[in-house]
Amino acid sequence: MRFGERLKSLRREKGLTQEYLAEQLQVSRQAVSKWERGEAAPSMEKLLALSRLLETPLERLTETAVPPAGTPAAKGGAGVSHPRWLWRLLILSACAGMLLAAACLWLLWRQHSRLLHSESAEHGTAYERLAEHLLGEESFELADGRSAFLRLILTEGEYFTEEYENYLPGGGVYPVNYQGSYRLEVRGSAQDLLCCYPLDADFGGEPLNFPDEVDFALFDYNWDGRPEFTLGQYGSSSTLLYALYTLNGDGGIEKCCPQLIADSRDIHAFSLIFPRGEGEEGKGFRAAFWDNATGELREQPYLWQEGQGLFLPAG
Repeated sequence: MRFGERLKSLRREKGLTQEYLAEQLQVSRQAVSKWERGEAAPSMEKLLALSRLLETPLERLTETAVPPAGTPAAKGGAGVSHPRWLWRLLILSACAGMLLAAACLWLLWRQHSRLLHSESAEHGTAYERLAEHLLGEESFELADGRSAFLRLILTEGEYFTEEYENYLPGGGVYPVNYQGSYRLEVRGSAQDLLCCYPLDADFGGEPLNFPDEVDFALFDYNWDGRPEFTLGQYGSSSTLLYALYTLNGDGGIEKCCPQLIADSRDIHAFSLIFPRGEGEEGKGFRAAFWDNATGELREQPYLWQEGQGLFLPAG
């Protein structure tokens, strides 16, 4: 597991947010996001601070082997001497390995240049144009057991905050905004593209806007062994409208509910898991939205229709 994946996993285990880590470490939230995505690495000072905050030994956080106490390396002794030719061979082998690794990285960059995304807007930036910007990633397993990665990508758009001179709050505009044209991608473990799914049409063709990195919430609602996931957009001051998708065994993405699902449980969760009703074990879930007419939270069940291959509202 990469350092960024370990950091993200440990942070979630402790129930901490990126904002909390950033505040404690006196860095920007985008810096923590970069660490988790593997785009940057913290300094040793920040690593030690992360180890304390996550209550995790530095060795586990970094998976760096620490020489046992008493060994020549730990004591700083000279250790066992080796012939000079052996040291030269080791140095030449290391240099050759680094050159080979650099060549492979360059070839991968050339082959997958479209995957590269612009740098996250740094702390203090009020406005920035973005293209090919990764805003969410989650791993899952294909039908053949291989790993794959679901990604949310801002194809083209803009980043702006409430400090931006043209900022107008409300109506789906937040203190921080990533607004523009989006797509979903599924890539294999070798970064091969398995699926590309444009999102704009599913939300009426309007630019989509997310206030932060999206943590995909995967769940198998119809018990077919394949996970579903939601993506939400602003519906009202108390409601988000979610599209529901399924991930096929070959990495394909299909919309599995023909309508947007209104839910008011957590207007800050742009991907969530819908609960089942008490005692329910069937193929479905329940959304809950705020009814302004009655001033109450109303539940709407959705059930899996095998013949149509869709989740449809019940009742």
